[in-house]
Order: sequence, then C-alpha cells, then structure tokens
Amino acid sequence: MIDSIVDDLCSFGRATPHQRETRPEIQLPPEAVHIWEWFIELDQTRDVQMQAGAICFREIEAFSRLLREEMQPWEVRALRRLDIAVRASAKTPAGKSKKGEPAEPDALVSVKDGAGVAGLMKGLGAKSVKAR
Repeated sequence: MIDSIVDDLCSFGRATPHQRETRPEIQLPPEAVHIWEWFIELDQTRDVQMQAGAICFREIEAFSRLLREEMQPWEVRALRRLDIAVRASAKTPAGKSKKGEPAEPDALVSVKDGAGVAGLMKGLGAKSVKAR
C-alpha cells in the first residue's frame, strides 16, 4: 500500500500543473498531502547551480528537527523518491520540449528590433558576420 501511495505521489510530482488539472488519474493521494507540502518547502531551499541539487538527508533531518515534524522512515524515502522523480522530469534535451517537440522560445523579439536581435544573438554566442 505504501508503495502505491509513493508511486502516485511521484506521478503527481512529475506532472505539469495543466496535467494535474485536466487528467483525473493524476491525483495527490490524501495520505501523502503532508509529504507534498514538506517537499514544496524543501524544494524552495534547494541548492541550484548548473542544475537543481538533490534534497539530501541532512536537509530533511534539519527540516524535521527545526519544524518538529516527526517523520516516519517511509515518509523520508517518499520525499527522496519524489525529489528524484521531479528532478528527472525537469531535465529535457537542449532545444526540445518535454514532448520532444521544438521548445518554445524564452524570449520573443521583433525582426524590426535590430538591437534586440543583436542582443539575442550575442547571448547565443553567435559571431557577427560582415556583409559583402
């Protein structure tokens, strides 16, 4: 039963907000609402450099101690599995969306905005080309 709860929790964590709203099979199990709330709090404190770092046992233990939350071993394992699932679902190949389609641009610039286009190209590391 616990494995089923954790599996459903991880499916909920991997889903986008839109999927959570439109797909009734993606539900947060009532028995795991508190774990999701813990995860949201821990997620906001994670170390992010080139990519999001894992929520480690040290952080979970400190969270539990400081907030006086008595965690059962299965809840700690559920937090760790949820963290792994969420981080894995956030990774997408460069230039691709999660569905494998071309990704939406991060910024839109009009072709008439020469400075904006130049700024985008500079940000991409493109080298300027001299007109012939």
